[in-house]
Amino acid sequence: ENEPSDTYYTTDGSTPTTASTQYRLAGFREQEGETLTFTHDTVLKWFSVDPKGNTTAVHTAYFGVGDVKPVTTATLSPAIQNGWYASPTLTLSATSGGTGIAKIEYRLDGAAAWSTYVGPISGFTTGDHTVQYRATDNLGRVEDIQSLAFKVDPGKPEVNIAVPRDGMVI
Repeated sequence: ENEPSDTYYTTDGSTPTTASTQYRLAGFREQEGETLTFTHDTVLKWFSVDPKGNTTAVHTAYFGVGDVKPVTTATLSPAIQNGWYASPTLTLSATSGGTGIAKIEYRLDGAAAWSTYVGPISGFTTGDHTVQYRATDNLGRVEDIQSLAFKVDPGKPEVNIAVPRDGMVI
């Protein structure tokens, strides 16, 4: 049966409830309803409730306005010292125009394949490193490849004194 139902929605990516905005139909059992117009990237979420109280799952749709690509920021910590990083951790974070980030990918030191970023990266060996990275938003817009070059020296300094030897009196 085609029972009329009430549809509730949000446009900010939050999960809708029956307290959310209700979608307005043109009339009882009409196929057409109000037109939603978006002026910026929007995450639309909605669900429906029929007269018997049956509820659909929450659905999600992404609407992009323009072609604004996501932007990723690469951070190395702890801070650089004299042009070198001692055992750094690389963190990648991305923002979008409002539709959310689907994934962040990276390649280390010229690797052919992209890896999906799942959390901070550490364990770099001594020497020069380059990371390339990019994000993809939920509309499939892919950031231009970004790159960060850095030097790592995880070794602690050693001091060797030949003269005087330890315990020697001069």
